[in-house]
Amino acid sequence: MANRRFYQFRLSLEPQVSELFAHATFGAAGAVTLDASQSRGISSITHGGAGTYTINFQDNYNRLLMFSSVFVAGTGPTSPNVRVYTDNVASSTAPSLTVVFSVGGVDTDPANGEEIRFSVVLKNSNA
Repeated sequence: MANRRFYQFRLSLEPQVSELFAHATFGAAGAVTLDASQSRGISSITHGGAGTYTINFQDNYNRLLMFSSVFVAGTGPTSPNVRVYTDNVASSTAPSLTVVFSVGGVDTDPANGEEIRFSVVLKNSNA
């Protein structure tokens, strides 16, 4: 369970929902830079191979409810598909989420200069 203060009230049938937002910029050869000032609760993003990125969280959570993303700058890939590959948000030592970007069924890194904003909705309790 996350060990930080969240805003208390949210209209949801799920108890204790936490939502994290982040902003990242991609460089050459899949390099990624996390904008820490716009990414509270996210400790880092690492490139793990063609189109594969691991989002590392500062806290662990009970489970993943939703992941969504949008390209906001650059040309953006044509018909991008972003899928959650592994969900490890409940890990007490290394909570993370691995996502894969693909175009036409081929795992592909975003182009140099592209930016992405994403939202991760997590359950913060086992209730």
